[in-house]
Amino acid sequence: MMSVRPFGLQHIPILYRLQGGSTVLDLEHALMRARSPLWAALLGHGSLAEGPFCTVVLTEPADDFALEGFAQARLRPGAQEADLVRLAPTLDAPEAERIWRSLLLGLGVHLARLGVQRIFARLSDELEAAQVFLDSGFVLYTREDVFQLRQVSPQGAVGLLEPADEDCRWGIGRLYAAATPKAVRLAEGLANAGAAPGFVPGDVSYVWRQGGDILAHVSIAHGSGVCWVRMLMHPDHADRAADVIRDVLSRLPRRTQTVYCSARAYQVNLRGPLQDAGFRFVTSQSVLVRQNALPVREAQTAPAVAFEKRAEARTPTAARHDVLT
Repeated sequence: MMSVRPFGLQHIPILYRLQGGSTVLDLEHALMRARSPLWAALLGHGSLAEGPFCTVVLTEPADDFALEGFAQARLRPGAQEADLVRLAPTLDAPEAERIWRSLLLGLGVHLARLGVQRIFARLSDELEAAQVFLDSGFVLYTREDVFQLRQVSPQGAVGLLEPADEDCRWGIGRLYAAATPKAVRLAEGLANAGAAPGFVPGDVSYVWRQGGDILAHVSIAHGSGVCWVRMLMHPDHADRAADVIRDVLSRLPRRTQTVYCSARAYQVNLRGPLQDAGFRFVTSQSVLVRQNALPVREAQTAPAVAFEKRAEARTPTAARHDVLT
């Protein structure tokens, strides 16, 4: 396997050369918390560490040229999970698949030393890299569609949502268990009773509470004129999805120009209300996880159905660089 090392100041020229052609693997991060890979690497470096980034770099002399690449992950709060955000070079570069495999394995080893138990990645449909990730110990556990609203025109709040706080955690955990398949909860390490995704620093969270139960949870990430919405609704109350979406739009800052919302494969009841509210489908992505507590698996063959594009008719998928503009 090629030599993969944690980012050091001697690697600045490599990241500077490669960052313009790196592959985005976390669309939400790229849109909401945009930083150049080099700047993110410097923020996460040694005594300068001020940001939740981990970067590893590959360099190896070859016959006619040097093989170079980098992988970058963003640590989640608590530092036991991380999201893969960038890989370089692009897949059409010489030896790219071999470089990616080495980077993914090297990043996994480095993150394991930091106590990271799970690494998540999102692969867009136009990126044909499934086998590379499967060979590196990742497992597909769900898919999600991304919708975009370019003209935000709130129609007035319905009054269902209220700000979430720490006292909502147990109720959100019960909602998560009711609305999320067990296989997904296991993959995300949230299979225990009451377990729920943590609040993300900087994001704004709302809940729809009825009696003692929480029937919807909304998390909103804010960028520069852009918002990303994640919704979770109790399946028995999915008929109120349109009202929840209306409440969400009424609570966005006035400067908001574009809103993105992701809906996972098991959230089919969100797609119609989102499109009725003016959202358009822009891309699909596969969500994968590597369990760092387990040994790295041998190369495996992707299940034939796992990465097939779904057969139902849909709006053509937008290329990822189009979504970013």
